[in-house]
Amino acid sequence: MKIVFLILLCLPTLAQTRIQAADAEKFIGQTCTVSGYVVHVKIIETSNIRMAFLDFEQKYPNNPFKVTIFGNEFHRFPKDLDKLYQNKKIQITGTIDTDTYGTPQIIAHSPDDLLIVE
Repeated sequence: MKIVFLILLCLPTLAQTRIQAADAEKFIGQTCTVSGYVVHVKIIETSNIRMAFLDFEQKYPNNPFKVTIFGNEFHRFPKDLDKLYQNKKIQITGTIDTDTYGTPQIIAHSPDDLLIVE
């Protein structure tokens, strides 16, 4: 009986914190599941750079959160990221950090990191 109680006592610490995109700045450095509406997908492809940004809730530079996909991970994602994720509510789980401008972000490494919830 004591073991069951201890396991139940520890379960809340194992659960991921679920937050809305607008609250991401309060959780920098923490692992969370962030939910929000992707209003814009920006794909940058030049001869030496490949990146994508999924802006949540508002378009850059007013977005409170974004998902970043770096070029070395692009081969794992579908080519039509904008059609797949734009205007959809999605969630991603990971450690929230910030980009060079201070915008909260989670870096996606695989399409499995992103879940369309609507």
